[in-house]
Amino acid sequence: MELTFADKNTEMIYKKKFSKKIPHQIQKTAYKKLALLDEADSVGDLKAIPSNRLEFLKGSMKGGKKNKYSIRVNKQYRILFEYIADMFCNVELVDYHI
Repeated sequence: MELTFADKNTEMIYKKKFSKKIPHQIQKTAYKKLALLDEADSVGDLKAIPSNRLEFLKGSMKGGKKNKYSIRVNKQYRILFEYIADMFCNVELVDYHI
């Protein structure tokens, strides 16, 4: 499935052009998670993998947008995305503890 990105760093990781702004080990794991997003046909496919810890976002993190989700990269980093019209949109790697 085609992904659209909210920031250039996440898109660079997806294209295996690693960013200097994010620790290298995080980028390796994030790349694997982004590949899972690319292969998934729906949010249900992501939920079937327990290590993703898929969460539907609500409240201030959600930013007023509908259908926003996160999957865990590790304890500190998440990949946030919106699921709209059977597409994963505004995909971004974020540090949850800033």
